[in-house]
Amino acid sequence: MGEAMTILNKDLSKIGLQAETMFSVIMPEAYVCLPFMKTDPEDRERMKINNAERQLHHIISIVKDRKRGIIELDKGPTPRLYSYVIGGYFNKRMITDKKFTVDDDVCIKCGKCQKVCPVDNITGTPPQWIHNGRCTCCLACYHYCPVHAINYGKITRKRDQYYFNKREDRK
Repeated sequence: MGEAMTILNKDLSKIGLQAETMFSVIMPEAYVCLPFMKTDPEDRERMKINNAERQLHHIISIVKDRKRGIIELDKGPTPRLYSYVIGGYFNKRMITDKKFTVDDDVCIKCGKCQKVCPVDNITGTPPQWIHNGRCTCCLACYHYCPVHAINYGKITRKRDQYYFNKREDRK
């Protein structure tokens, strides 16, 4: 997570707020738009989810008890490099909806991609990206597509998807 909370608190301070209690929860890899990034193998995915579930019980108890000043962050080995150098370049140059495409012959026109887009950046069936500058490249549209019809450039065509199911829904 690098320096994400430092950056968040800097932004929050502009409106007079500050996060006092912070946690990071390691979840399975889902970002697949760079050559060296892939989803986790199933065993690693399961391990991360199990660890996160245990961690959530701890976090929930702290939130319920309204404890303040608890900071439990896994920043990684080089947080400044990832957040400011790589993250700065990534945010400026790589976050765009212009690379998203849909395979019209595969798309079942279910509209799920439009429903899961957190910034309402997709319209129609088959999907069309609005190109309004709001896309965060979260890949919800890609990962939730039930028939893998959405791609980000050519790089995701042969990549796996990651879709989290609650425990009772998992195989």
